[in-house]
Amino acid sequence: MRRCSIVLTVLMLLIFPAVAFAESFQEAITYANRDISARYQYRGDFFVSRNVNRLSLNQNTWKNPINLGGVSVHALVYGNPWGDYRNGQYRYLGYTIDGLGFTNINFPCDSKDLLSKYIEDLDWIEYPWNSALVRQAVSNMGEGKLRRNDFFDCLLATRDLAYKGLQLEKNENGRALAGPRAGSVPWEKYIHVYQPSTQYLCGIGRMWNKKIIGGKPVAYYKTVVMVPYNVAYPPSTPPKGEVPGFKGELGGGGGFR
Repeated sequence: MRRCSIVLTVLMLLIFPAVAFAESFQEAITYANRDISARYQYRGDFFVSRNVNRLSLNQNTWKNPINLGGVSVHALVYGNPWGDYRNGQYRYLGYTIDGLGFTNINFPCDSKDLLSKYIEDLDWIEYPWNSALVRQAVSNMGEGKLRRNDFFDCLLATRDLAYKGLQLEKNENGRALAGPRAGSVPWEKYIHVYQPSTQYLCGIGRMWNKKIIGGKPVAYYKTVVMVPYNVAYPPSTPPKGEVPGFKGELGGGGGFR
């Protein structure tokens, strides 16, 4: 295990030199793709110029990150924001590479359960891509077909990254979303990943909970941010000869310069 960790560390150092940071949208994509290929053994580039529906990556969405508890959440989405519009926010930031709706974490939740409950107290649906209830909900929302991604879904690392992301959130009343048991929940079983975490890029995904309304089960979704690896596991020392500090974007997250 230690040997694997050393190999991965060396790979990351080779991919990202001491002063690696992206000043442009294209650099952000390049660094993110390199990281994803090395970290997840993904074949080819994950972020490409167009998705399955021939929509282009949206540079304007990437340039306007969401601030979540001091962490910049950059979304690399295809197409333009769309869907319902509430409180100055669209339901979707755009589309995923597979053509699903890329939900907006700032859009108000349809269910108000989180006003009275902690995130871990809801009835989350395991492996949502296998759930007929979730598949029907996605279809009803006009998003297309939900499929498991074998590279990014169900990874153990997602548990910690998602938990740290949930700790940054508050409900509409300003109370912490994550309660005392949130750290023991296997979040990787519930989250379908749109965008995987890299060293500097937040991961984003969605999970679904089930509640009974009028005697029938209904699925409600929650968009989830998974923090970057450098937030979950901060480097112990800055790059040699450099002063640590936020500068530019590396895959949409900031880095050292």
